[in-house]
Amino acid sequence: MVAARSATDQTKHWYTEKRNVLKDFKNYLGEDIRFIDGLAIMTDTDNAEGEVLSYYADIYFSEQ
Repeated sequence: MVAARSATDQTKHWYTEKRNVLKDFKNYLGEDIRFIDGLAIMTDTDNAEGEVLSYYADIYFSEQ
C-alpha cells in the first residue's frame, strides 16, 4: 500500500492524484512488472478510529 494523503492534509478538498504504478512497484517491491492484474483504491481510517466520506472518479491508466 502507498499512502497518498495523511491526517495533516486539508479536508473537504478535492485532490487529483497521478501515480506511475510501474515505478511504484519497482521502488516499493523491487520488482519489474509487465502487467497489472488488479487495482485497489481505499479510504482507510480504522487505525485512527475515524470516519470518512470519499468519492473516486475518472480512474484510468495512460502511457504518460
